Amino acid sequence: MKSTYRKCALFLRGKGERTAHTYDMGCSRQLSSVTMHMVDFGYRRTFLPTVAIMLSLCSPVLVAQEHAPNPAPHAQAKRSTSEQTSFCEDDRLTKPVAVPRAVAAAIMESEAGKEALEGTAEADVPSDATKLFRASRIRLSPNETMLVVIGSAPMNGADNTWFWVVAHPYERPTILLWVGANCLSVLRTTASGYRDIGTDWASASERVTTLYKFDGTKYREVRKNRKPNDWR
Repeated sequence: MKSTYRKCALFLRGKGERTAHTYDMGCSRQLSSVTMHMVDFGYRRTFLPTVAIMLSLCSPVLVAQEHAPNPAPHAQAKRSTSEQTSFCEDDRLTKPVAVPRAVAAAIMESEAGKEALEGTAEADVPSDATKLFRASRIRLSPNETMLVVIGSAPMNGADNTWFWVVAHPYERPTILLWVGANCLSVLRTTASGYRDIGTDWASASERVTTLYKFDGTKYREVRKNRKPNDWR
């Protein structure tokens, strides 16, 4: 009989299931008969010999699973290590972290923090200042993780949200940037080893985008663009 090349495949069906699961064994062998087998999990005597036949046909061995395999480990790692780089006032944080008390204290004692508390009733300020903020980790340089901190009333503006970029948040918090805006974005471009930061703010009449670069000590405003809002 003339030999032909056929694809190795395995069909598995669990007991009580109407449909079978198809598993491509990933190989071709020179065979004189069709290498497709139906296996019913409800009959052990049929299952074992058929699997043995299929494993002998294909190399490397593929272990059939009833359910689809999980995503590749490297794909899972890629998702788990991705970081949020865009922060807007009403958006949720994808990976929020607790705000250290030292960070909250540094913000409250800053010039902006003191101004925000002026005229604010003591009853409107929680005893635990960390409740006024939410935060997310961000890597602004290859070897340093910082916090982007977002304030809530009274630690915000009348028409904008306040953002802080804080270095060394778990040791000696240092505020590198404070800005009022609708959104803050961490950019790919860098200056003095730190990634640039852009902000966006809009009113009924105009939109303002601002670029900040690190100068070795703090972030400084280097460019601001204004354009009218077209509501037509």
